[in-house]
Amino acid sequence: MLAGAKNLPRLDRQQRDREWSGRWTMRQVSEQTVLVLGLGGIGRVVAAKLHALGARVIGTSRKDVTVTGVSDVVHPDRLSPSASRLSSSPTSPST
Repeated sequence: MLAGAKNLPRLDRQQRDREWSGRWTMRQVSEQTVLVLGLGGIGRVVAAKLHALGARVIGTSRKDVTVTGVSDVVHPDRLSPSASRLSSSPTSPST
């Protein structure tokens, strides 16, 4: 998550190639909305950490739950198939 916000793969590639392009704007986690797929034990910890960094957190759960730091909880069936996801759910037929 942090590597993506700061575009670290680009920096790593430029360092390896010894080629530096000009400056670019690096995003802040606090400016992003993050979808956490699965609000079990791991998902709740991830959501709390992202919230602490200032991100708006949306989570998915098959149950009607309230999770501290998560602004919205949606059922996974309501997600677009193309939504970017950070998955914290186990691999199972229902996930």
